[in-house]
Amino acid sequence: MNYVRLNNVCLDLREVECLEWKKTDDEENVTDHIIYKVTIHTKAAKIFTRLVFEQQLETLKESFKEYVNGGE
Repeated sequence: MNYVRLNNVCLDLREVECLEWKKTDDEENVTDHIIYKVTIHTKAAKIFTRLVFEQQLETLKESFKEYVNGGE
């Protein structure tokens, strides 16, 4: 599966160049959950930024890793 849905954006993993993530600061985070800011760079030079929960980040990283290692 080459597509990932993430907070109102559907990504084709074939178009993702790289992923960046950073844990949000405690003063930015008003929930009891760990939240990360994820930046997705595409081959078309588009950049998407989303706030995600830890489990969503792990799912995204695993999907991207499987795509990169498995190819198409």
